[in-house]
Amino acid sequence: MVSAGLKAQEIIIRAVSADDIPGISSIYNHYIENTAVTFETRTVPQGEMTARIARITGAGYPYYTALCGGEVAGYCNLHEFNSKQAFCRTAEISIYLHTDMQGLGIGSALMGRLIGGLDPEAFHTVIAGITLPNAASVAIHEKFGFKQVGYMKETGRKFDRWHDVGYWQLLLG
Repeated sequence: MVSAGLKAQEIIIRAVSADDIPGISSIYNHYIENTAVTFETRTVPQGEMTARIARITGAGYPYYTALCGGEVAGYCNLHEFNSKQAFCRTAEISIYLHTDMQGLGIGSALMGRLIGGLDPEAFHTVIAGITLPNAASVAIHEKFGFKQVGYMKETGRKFDRWHDVGYWQLLLG
């Protein structure tokens, strides 16, 4: 278990590695089981998470992990927004933090690394789909320049209720 008392200088942001998969799986599965932040309803086994990460990184998308005290505290990546060819310079962003590590600047460190390293020749638009309400996710995306561009009511059903989704967009070039 990671400690909430860690200081910002102890945060290490680096490209994802195979060693991160158990921590990433644990973080993501927590959100699947306990929140509507993701609309997945079945937990993701580590083997499937390995395959997903390989598909994302193999397609040339950035994927970063935040480590605190040597443990995975969060992760952030870009992935395909739409498979149609004209969307090739548009990507969707995902960011997840260990629940004990929220509010410590880890999300900002991850987003800063990911967004700051993007080549506008490779990526023109980054899209964030956010289950609403989610003030923390909205705040971090807007902190990095994302603007709300859409709102869809009752888009996903989880935990026996309908959830709305907002869409935020960041234009890079």
